[in-house]
Amino acid sequence: MAEALSGAFAAIGPALGPVGAAVASVVTALAPLLPLAGQVIATIVTGLAPVLQNLAALFAPIVSALADALLPVLPPIAAAFTQLVTAVAPLAAGIGQGLAGIFAALAPLLASLAGVLGQAMTAIVPVAAALTEAVLPVPAAARRGLVRRRSGPPATPAAPRRADRCSRARRGSRRADRRLARASRRRGSLPGP
Repeated sequence: MAEALSGAFAAIGPALGPVGAAVASVVTALAPLLPLAGQVIATIVTGLAPVLQNLAALFAPIVSALADALLPVLPPIAAAFTQLVTAVAPLAAGIGQGLAGIFAALAPLLASLAGVLGQAMTAIVPVAAALTEAVLPVPAAARRGLVRRRSGPPATPAAPRRADRCSRARRGSRRADRRLARASRRRGSLPGP
């Protein structure tokens, strides 16, 4: 046994050299921070010590009462657990044997299924490659189409749109005025231009 362990450690030893060097470099890099970390931890512990002492004093009666309440109940619970394990142990052995039988029966089926899947994959890979080659130009063409659309006239900002709406409204009211004038001339109530 000792020879096997020494052989294993001899095999692992060369691989541990770089790991040790990396750990040493990390420790060397962190060495300036260690005193500061110690001071921070000391300050935190010093500040929390009174609080923790008060909490311990507060929880001591609760823990004591809980222990006193559980001590009489623990032996029956331990006995029940022992009986449960004793009753389940034969079932576990039977279940393990049943599962082993199932897996032994499924092993040839799984081996043949793996062969069929391998053949199917061999047939599918060329089709998938051809499909990929056929589909790959589509996103590029779609991008070119989107770029073409974007290269059109720039969108007008909101303020000119509002002004455009107002001018349209003015044009509309001018049109309405002209229509009214034409209708009045036809009736003869207004002189012609």
